[in-house]
Amino acid sequence: MTYKAIALICFMVSATDHECKTRFYPQTFDSFEECKVQLIHWRLYELSRTENMVLGDCVLSHSK
Repeated sequence: MTYKAIALICFMVSATDHECKTRFYPQTFDSFEECKVQLIHWRLYELSRTENMVLGDCVLSHSK
């Protein structure tokens, strides 16, 4: 089975305004656990200071 990561990322547009967008990551994973670990890595190390991962999940993908 193949898994893909999807996340809701919110970021500051200005000091009083923010915007949220769904981000689909192109990378695929062989296991659910591997996908979740990568989501944690992205949340901690890849997002800028103005971005916040509000929701993140791994979904089963039927295509490679």
